[in-house]
Amino acid sequence: MYLNDTWEWDGYTWTQWTGPQGPFGRAEHAMATLGNKVVLFGGNFGDQYAVDDTWEWDESSGWTSQHPASHPAKRDSFAMATLGNKVVLFGGKSGTNYYDDTWEWDGSTWTQRTPATHPAARADFGMATLNNTVVLFGGDYDNGNGHFTDTWEWDGNNWTQRTPATPPGGTYVVSMATVGSQILATDGDSTLTWDGNNWTYSKSTLQPTRLFPAMATRGGKATLFGGYLNGYFSDTWEWDGSSWAQLTPTGTIPPGRNSSAMTSVP
Repeated sequence: MYLNDTWEWDGYTWTQWTGPQGPFGRAEHAMATLGNKVVLFGGNFGDQYAVDDTWEWDESSGWTSQHPASHPAKRDSFAMATLGNKVVLFGGKSGTNYYDDTWEWDGSTWTQRTPATHPAARADFGMATLNNTVVLFGGDYDNGNGHFTDTWEWDGNNWTQRTPATPPGGTYVVSMATVGSQILATDGDSTLTWDGNNWTYSKSTLQPTRLFPAMATRGGKATLFGGYLNGYFSDTWEWDGSSWAQLTPTGTIPPGRNSSAMTSVP
């Protein structure tokens, strides 16, 4: 089942949006914040049914479909992050076709960038913003049979590969969020932090481990929801900069799910 519900988290309670309906149900899409709006692109409603629609959300009116003259091709399993006054999108896949293109959304249109160097085509990786750059890590290729270990940074003009002293092992299905002066990354099992130069493993892990959780930053902490492992999770976790803690939300909680997307709004 592909869900099309929208929920907001205030640090204590999940509240479902009950306004006009927005995007149809989907998975493996991405969201990012631009100004006071949330931008959503793409995803799929089945392994061979990727989409290429763009939506914006604001708290007063809800979801609005956008119709830019140009936009990325249909895809899922990509990542987006905000850099300055633009949302950056990289990679993903459609069926067995993997992408290595870079796009920017400025609030009205998508523009493809053509840097001289860029990460290899991949899916199921993570991106987040730190120190005026977008950091990209991990991912998979060859229908999930190969995993990347590389780290890249986008400065608004070019991609630069970083060479940390202790690169993590290959991983995919990565969720990333900025927490203070670090980036938090998890594949639902291992937890890593990036300080701008090196990756560090944390001993604190999610219990139980899972695939495809969603994660976003709120109030200087990272909130993680859901995921999948022999069933769909509906639990909420918080990272305070050093460890994970499971939260107990008041009221109704969203149904369990995986491959959803989260982002923060001012």
